[in-house]
Amino acid sequence: MHITRRNGTYYFRKKIPTDLVAIYGKREIIYSLRTRERATAARLALRAAVQLDDEFSLKRGAPILEHSAVPLPRPTASVSADGPGTSPATTKRSGTQLSTLIPIWRRDRQPTAKTVDAVTRAVREANDPDIRIITRQSIVAVRDGWIETGNSIATTNKKLGFIRLLLGIAKGRGMIESNHAEGAELPPPKRAVELRKPYSPEQAEEVMAATAGMCESDPAMYWLPRLAKWTGARLNELHQLRRCDLIERDGVQGIRITDEGEHAPGIPMTLKNAGSRRWVPLHRELSHFWSWAQALPEGPLLPVKTDKYGNVSAAFSKRYGKLIRNVCKIKDKDVAFHSWRHLFADKCRAAGVSQEVRMALMGHAEGGAAGTYGTSDGLPPSLLSEAVNRLSRVGAVGIKG
Repeated sequence: MHITRRNGTYYFRKKIPTDLVAIYGKREIIYSLRTRERATAARLALRAAVQLDDEFSLKRGAPILEHSAVPLPRPTASVSADGPGTSPATTKRSGTQLSTLIPIWRRDRQPTAKTVDAVTRAVREANDPDIRIITRQSIVAVRDGWIETGNSIATTNKKLGFIRLLLGIAKGRGMIESNHAEGAELPPPKRAVELRKPYSPEQAEEVMAATAGMCESDPAMYWLPRLAKWTGARLNELHQLRRCDLIERDGVQGIRITDEGEHAPGIPMTLKNAGSRRWVPLHRELSHFWSWAQALPEGPLLPVKTDKYGNVSAAFSKRYGKLIRNVCKIKDKDVAFHSWRHLFADKCRAAGVSQEVRMALMGHAEGGAAGTYGTSDGLPPSLLSEAVNRLSRVGAVGIKG
């Protein structure tokens, strides 16, 4: 079945054929499937094995056979030059199908299982065409097909992005001359710019009041909004915090936001990108959090069962959504947990916090060479702490109660 288990997490493992060992420079391929569920691992491993066999055939210059064990459902449109609606049953597979690039992308980028599923699904919906006969017209046809079947512009553009990514790999390897998916995305509606509004003072007060008595009964619901409000950190960054991430620097208490190590056995720490690694000082309003967390045993501060992709914050995100809609009566769908991050950014600007300090606190790496200095590690803790505590003077809503 090509799966093995390490510390509760399943890994894909497959030997490289002897005649291809010299090409790959190793004897086997092994990587984490990022799941602790055997059924999910088996499904992902089966798909990976088929795709890897396709890649082996491609390396040998042999044709790729249709795989009846992993059927592809009929898509709404195909991105091949044959036009929309071409069925896999009537299209002869040539050995240069779009799906053969997925294993290469996986090895190079090490994406999460959730992203692999999304990319594979997009390729399947596009009818897994021969990359050599894809045209701009066929890309537009599949794009329009997604829109016509009810996909939003954002979802359609995301799927096109996956196709563009794989074709970019093919172009970089000299397999095709042009990436016809480049620039094929639809312009986002004006409303997209306004998504994820910051909380208004009244909305922030409603959330603080609704969760005020939950410190013991529901620590996650009590602390996560308060941490987000005063640190500007993302939900997953906060929910995966461990006791070892409580770090004091030059007498300033703070939290380390990192992707190093594991949240719990078999569950890797994750971040949006490398620039998100940082240390953030705790606002004086969070002094109680420090003492509360220090009293906990080693390990996760907010233990939780992950979803099938190893996401620690998925269940909380749903619960929090119900709280702000049903209890706090915040009906604006553009207001969500991430709105705390927008509120933090707005307060930093209003308080006169410099862009350099603001980017360091929020984990926004700069572009170019300066991007390597996107964390707060290089700035004095006293400077960062002064900036965070300055936010109290900008229409802040207290967290006590």
